[in-house]
Amino acid sequence: MAETKSNSPPPPPTLCYWDIRGLGEPIRLLLAYKGVEYEDKRMAFDPMPAFRETWMKEKYTSGLPFPNLPYWIDGDVKITQSLAVLRYLGAKHDLEAKDAEQAAKLDMVAQATNDMRMGNFIMKFLDPKYADNKEGLLLDLGRKVQELSDYLGDKQWMGGEEITYV
Repeated sequence: MAETKSNSPPPPPTLCYWDIRGLGEPIRLLLAYKGVEYEDKRMAFDPMPAFRETWMKEKYTSGLPFPNLPYWIDGDVKITQSLAVLRYLGAKHDLEAKDAEQAAKLDMVAQATNDMRMGNFIMKFLDPKYADNKEGLLLDLGRKVQELSDYLGDKQWMGGEEITYV
């Protein structure tokens, strides 16, 4: 009996993250910019411990090498960690660095913005004295935003004159 090949198209890639912007939003923005069709799978970000239980049901059954959110599955490609997903999509959709120097600078900016975002998140949601320290934290955030602005300078994009994944 002859084998029949399926003519159906492969399923679209899947991005999975909580149903908040967070670390998933830069990935969603890149995909929208490039017009990529994908499944936007969002896990309910309910109060603890319910939101964690939702993810835990799937976490170790997805075949992910380092199970975490966000994750990106595109056929056999399975990637976790937001920066790794962004780099992969940048390379796939011609939004990556053009040389080693630009790659290092893009990594630097990506890490700086991630540190800024995560530092603010940790302080706001995990520090019981956040309200007492809010003024100082906002001052620090303002300095970090100024650093990004200074680095951008006259460039159109963080990577120079061409848009990249950062």
